[in-house]
Amino acid sequence: MRAKPSSYLLILENWREQERRVGRLGRVNFAAGFYVYVGSGGPNVVKRIRRHMAPQKRRHWHIDYLTTGRRRMKSVDARVYSGVPECRLAAQLARDLVRVPGFGASDCTCPTHLFFAPGLSTLTRALRQLGDSLPVQPT
Repeated sequence: MRAKPSSYLLILENWREQERRVGRLGRVNFAAGFYVYVGSGGPNVVKRIRRHMAPQKRRHWHIDYLTTGRRRMKSVDARVYSGVPECRLAAQLARDLVRVPGFGASDCTCPTHLFFAPGLSTLTRALRQLGDSLPVQPT
């Protein structure tokens, strides 16, 4: 029997505009505001989220370039969605938030898995819309 996909949202806050090198994407400018990263972790989803939140780690995924080091973005929330594929979450968020092209989507056909919200009200509205549009609620 195959396990249901476990996807997650990692919500980050960026206090000030900054340019970061992000693996093969090169230099990317990140405006001040909130970022929502969509990932998957299978049965180890909680371990994956904890790893992302650790300030020091080997950079493996695009998200590691934002969550590691001295200028890292602050993790403010994480939500796990059992039974919802990550690409479905990304497609839903793309309706309400600004896309960061190519970020975190090198292993699928999605345009991105990282989204930007300039303020808390925009972020809150998008997350509410996401919850309303999914039959499976976050766990």
